[in-house]
Amino acid sequence: MSKKRRHSAIAQTIAIMAKNDLMLGVGMALGYVTILIPALTNKNAKEFIYLNDTEISWIGSLMPVSSFLGGIVSGPVTEPFGRKHSMMIWSIPLVLSTIIFYIANQLWHLYIAIFLGGLTAGIVQAPVLSYVAEVTEPRLRGMLSATNVLTIFLGIFLQFVVGSVVDWRTAALIMGIAPLSAFFWLWFVPETPYWLLARNKSDQALQSLAWLRGWVALDDVKEEFEQIRVGYLEPVSNNKDTRKEPLKTSIVDKYCTKSFLWPLGLVSFFYILPSFSGITTLITFAVVVFSTLRVSIPKYEATVLMGLAQFVGCFLCIFCIKYWGKRVTGVVSITGVCLCNIFVGIYAYLYDIIKLDFDVADNTNSELKYKWVPLFFLVSLAFIGNCGLKNLPYILSGEVFSNDTRSVGCGLSISFFFISYFLSARFLLATISLLTLPGLFWAYACMCAIGLLVVIFGLPETEGKTLEEIINHFNGTCKISSNKTQTYSDA
Repeated sequence: MSKKRRHSAIAQTIAIMAKNDLMLGVGMALGYVTILIPALTNKNAKEFIYLNDTEISWIGSLMPVSSFLGGIVSGPVTEPFGRKHSMMIWSIPLVLSTIIFYIANQLWHLYIAIFLGGLTAGIVQAPVLSYVAEVTEPRLRGMLSATNVLTIFLGIFLQFVVGSVVDWRTAALIMGIAPLSAFFWLWFVPETPYWLLARNKSDQALQSLAWLRGWVALDDVKEEFEQIRVGYLEPVSNNKDTRKEPLKTSIVDKYCTKSFLWPLGLVSFFYILPSFSGITTLITFAVVVFSTLRVSIPKYEATVLMGLAQFVGCFLCIFCIKYWGKRVTGVVSITGVCLCNIFVGIYAYLYDIIKLDFDVADNTNSELKYKWVPLFFLVSLAFIGNCGLKNLPYILSGEVFSNDTRSVGCGLSISFFFISYFLSARFLLATISLLTLPGLFWAYACMCAIGLLVVIFGLPETEGKTLEEIINHFNGTCKISSNKTQTYSDA
């Protein structure tokens, strides 16, 4: 790799890591509910309240529903402030939620803290996903986009570890470190050239691009800058100077056309799929699931192992995307998750485990045989799912929308993840009562089969393609191949 390309990669990685510091806090907030539920359902613990089944359902589902509301307004609320400053602004409420957790002495305090954390997690998605797409080159976009979920699951894993060694109040304070440091780190990275161009700040956009391409001279990026300008701006008719401005289109022209609705539907489906394939359920109810299935190690150790598997899976996804592309990675990941669900369902059926057991006592001393089976397949599900399936929508959402709809598209599409997360968590117990626990896992397997068909017949290969090529595919101007194009050759 040439020195120029190496410096460019380093600069873009620094910008993405600043954003990832905030996502680390979001991940810890998501993982926090997992350690909060068993702490407040332990009859032997001296806590201010003992949760009943209804309160457990609300504790487990309030964050996704508040994140859904945040996702809905994410684009319009954050667009005027820019990607960078929006992330900085919304790191503050995330810190505030950790403080409320620490001082809480009533159930409604917990509800407020969870709602605030979830709202923040939803609102930051549009600036975060747009930022990744707009500051990276095609050769790096897939890899750096995959670090989004990687960082979230690193946060979840760290929360599992912290929750296994300290009480839930102390864990809340530790959770606040990441968003606080993100606020200061983000000061030193640039705003995206695309957002600056949309505000007619061409000089600042050029400086931003020079920073992101390895702190080079402005003349070194003028060619790429003009390519971005041509793709994003068009000349204004009857304008005597040659200045260009963003195209002005109506709301209907932007958001009620195939070029917006097609990618919105595609990405939204991939956001929904993890919630109904077992991946999301494991995050919220991991401790209870492991205890119910009588795995061969203590439930908290199993939860930490699962968190580690999620993180390793997300890490390997970076390289799977690079070398295999998104389609092959998606097919392999979804197939693996489908098989894991089938085998866990068979195990629960054979041992007549039909519902979740909220008795927090470990079952490692039970006389059941083959206790390693559910442990192996649940950890494998977490690993394989995060090698591809969980990452796909986060990578795609920043690529498939046009420049002037990207922020709104990212926010709307991820809101489908949060509402599906809410529904799967809120009605999990009711679903198990209807289908039984084995039936639940088999239903997850059926959803994976549907997802496999969507990947095979509906997902184009966007890896290695420029934003302009991907956008033109979805607006019908041209068609990109379903095969991965290798664009990683060194200059």
